[in-house]
Amino acid sequence: MKLPRHRVHVVPLGVDHDRFTPTGSQAELLDRPPYLLWVGRPYFRKSFPSLVHAFSTLVHNGRPEILVLIGPPGWGEAEFRASIRDCWCDDRVLQRGATWDLLPDWYRGASLFAFPSTAETFGLPVLEAMASGTPVVCGDIAALRETGGQAACYVNLFDEAGLADALDHIVVSELQRLRLAAAGITRAQEFTWIAAARDTWSVPCGLKRRPDTGSVSLGAPLSTEPRKRVPA
Repeated sequence: MKLPRHRVHVVPLGVDHDRFTPTGSQAELLDRPPYLLWVGRPYFRKSFPSLVHAFSTLVHNGRPEILVLIGPPGWGEAEFRASIRDCWCDDRVLQRGATWDLLPDWYRGASLFAFPSTAETFGLPVLEAMASGTPVVCGDIAALRETGGQAACYVNLFDEAGLADALDHIVVSELQRLRLAAAGITRAQEFTWIAAARDTWSVPCGLKRRPDTGSVSLGAPLSTEPRKRVPA
């Protein structure tokens, strides 16, 4: 868009910390085997073939986990299903629709959250998983590094063997899972919807028109102090 830097304002999204927590009921999921989780809609940039191929390596190596996919159908549905058939792991992949009420339970019950996208604008599921106390393995791209900080395990998306190794290492190592889970909870606390709303509102409230040129520049940030009531 060729906009000057001073006209671009970045406002991160937030996490509903009342819903996505490390503790809570998982009664609906008690009969499930251990599982790896992915949440979203199957687009080509989500790298489903890489995820499925990496997961099939775990299956062929004797790991007991299943892969759970939560979300509505997407444009990459045919490619996704073909990759499952090619890897001969149909019986180890569970696909469920987007269930609002159960989504927090799916997050907190997972052994890890896998999100090997090649492109994202923000990566909100990464933060939801972190807030739920679930370790995260995700694609090594700028957007997800900005979101996950030092609290995620990043993988080269063009290295399926490396992705499989990362998944296997974390599900096997309790110490690594606990370390990533703790780091993720701390990281997620930095993102709230109150902060997102405040920062969004501060952009138009901080604009002022320059009398000399008529152009608009960023003024003082929005004050968070309560306004004094003026007597009638």
